[in-house]
Amino acid sequence: MTVAPISFPRALAEVAAADPDRLAVICGDDSITRGELDRASNRMARAYQTLGVGVGDLVTIGLPNGMEWFVACMAAWKLGAVPNPVSPLLPDAERDAIVERADPALVVGFEIATSGRRVAIAAGFQPDALLSDEPLEDRTSPVERALASGGSTGQPKLIITQSAAVYDSTSPLAMFSARVCALIPGPLYHGIPFASAWRSLFGGARVVVMERFDASACLELIERHRVDRISLVPTMMLRLARLPEHERAQRDVSSLEFVLTSGSPCPAWLMRRWIGWVGPEVMHESFGSTERIGGTFINGTEWLAHPGSVGKPVGGSRIRIIDTETGVDCVPGVMGEIYMMPASGPGTS
Repeated sequence: MTVAPISFPRALAEVAAADPDRLAVICGDDSITRGELDRASNRMARAYQTLGVGVGDLVTIGLPNGMEWFVACMAAWKLGAVPNPVSPLLPDAERDAIVERADPALVVGFEIATSGRRVAIAAGFQPDALLSDEPLEDRTSPVERALASGGSTGQPKLIITQSAAVYDSTSPLAMFSARVCALIPGPLYHGIPFASAWRSLFGGARVVVMERFDASACLELIERHRVDRISLVPTMMLRLARLPEHERAQRDVSSLEFVLTSGSPCPAWLMRRWIGWVGPEVMHESFGSTERIGGTFINGTEWLAHPGSVGKPVGGSRIRIIDTETGVDCVPGVMGEIYMMPASGPGTS
């Protein structure tokens, strides 16, 4: 059976209609139901519309992990606009450089004084209660997101994928979507936390978001919410592994079905330790880029057979290791420069 992709706003509307009172997102002491998130983002979208946001516009969102962040992103999508999430802790100079490059129709979460000529609203903004919270016309944003990066050169850049804001339950990304509950331990302005949160929510799961990472609190949340999906950078894995043995042993993490590490190289000893803790069928590692031009994937069982490997290319992409002096492909075991090539489009050769 073929399942047609649907817009992100429609994906939220469908899960909200199915069970409007079920919790959608939990963060600290705050929570929001599916129906509340759908209605709040409808009203916020209308507020953004009065401020000039339209189809294809970027909306720069500098908010911390929390309910306001989710409402802002969905409000942008409901207008066919593109969320541009950034760290709320960026120094003014870096933040202003990203805003200058993004040229957004609206800045959310920054003080107006730092946004210059641009329209800006501060954190905590509440739309006019007279604005309707009824559904808007279904729109699909031409681009899912525009993530920001300082880049290796130190110059700010926008990472704009070629993917429209559509949810496809049959896509490879569905493997990162929780079945019951996803725990998001990292900042939502990063690629994997962003994707994991929204795709888990669209798939009908509950999303628990940490305001900031803490190893002990992370284990407690896994146990309390029966988390089945979590993505961790190696630094988080290390902090969890360094907890006292008795503290780790007393926490029930048996609900975990999928643990993914990515974002930086994972030491072999740390990967092996985690495989021993959660099991090879649960532990996974990926290597790729936020631009989604290519990547690799490996599960724990495969890793034990090939320690240190990051797996094979996925999604039809190709990986080449090129000798920087000769320009030819390196033989196995020789270090070279990594070239990622997508399955189609620019950069395939």
